[in-house]
Amino acid sequence: MCKGFGSTLTGPALQWYINLPSRSIASFVVLSDKFVEQFASSRDLEKTSDSLSSSTKRKPCEAT
Repeated sequence: MCKGFGSTLTGPALQWYINLPSRSIASFVVLSDKFVEQFASSRDLEKTSDSLSSSTKRKPCEAT
């Protein structure tokens, strides 16, 4: 799933993804957290019980 993530990106988001250090991402959860840190605005993001439960079910992926 991590490798497929890059194919959905363009512009600055794609450049950020390409420049991630090799083996710096251990799971999709880590990747998504780093992505949100980098690109989310300063507003608070709502966490739902669905998003929290699904984040614990994801499997580790290969490093980028």
